Amino acid sequence: MPAIAHAVLGEVTVDPGSGVFWERKLKLADRDISIDLTIGDVADATPKLFDWSAQFVTRLAEFEALARIGLRQSYDQDSDSAVALYMAHHLEELGAETLTRMFGTAKNSVGIDAFLAATFLRRVGLYPAASGGYATFDYTIGMDETDYLLAVRFNEEGKVVGIEMES
Repeated sequence: MPAIAHAVLGEVTVDPGSGVFWERKLKLADRDISIDLTIGDVADATPKLFDWSAQFVTRLAEFEALARIGLRQSYDQDSDSAVALYMAHHLEELGAETLTRMFGTAKNSVGIDAFLAATFLRRVGLYPAASGGYATFDYTIGMDETDYLLAVRFNEEGKVVGIEMES
C-alpha cells in the first residue's frame, strides 16, 4: 500500500479506495494514548492537513490541558452538561467497592475535582478533512468500568467547541 511521508507523522498510509490513515501510540503521563488520523478521500490529503494534524501530536500535553479546562468549565457552567451527566451516571452505576478503589471515598464524598482527576485521555481522533477539520479527545474513568466516554472536540483553530458523552 502506498504511503505519504511527513516530517512529524512519518509514513501515512494511503489506500486509493478507502482514504488516508495514520495511527500511533504516544506516552502522556505514563499512559499510552492512541492517536489516529483519518482522511476519507485521498484527493483531500494535503500537506496543510497533515501539518494541522501534526500540531496535536507535537503539542499533545498542551491540548490535553485545554481539554481538561473545557471539561471543568462545562461542568461549572451547566448542571445538565455532558460532564455532569457522565459523573452522575457513574457515581450512581458503579458499585461501592469500585468507587472506593477509584476515589478512596464513598460516592457522596466524590467531588468534581476528584472525579476529573480520575479521568484520563484514552484516544485522540484527528479528522482534518471533515467539515472545518476537528480533533476529538476521548476521556474515560476506566476502560474496565465503563463503555462511556467524554469526547472533547477541538475545531480547526484548536479551540474546544463541544463536549459530548458517547458510548
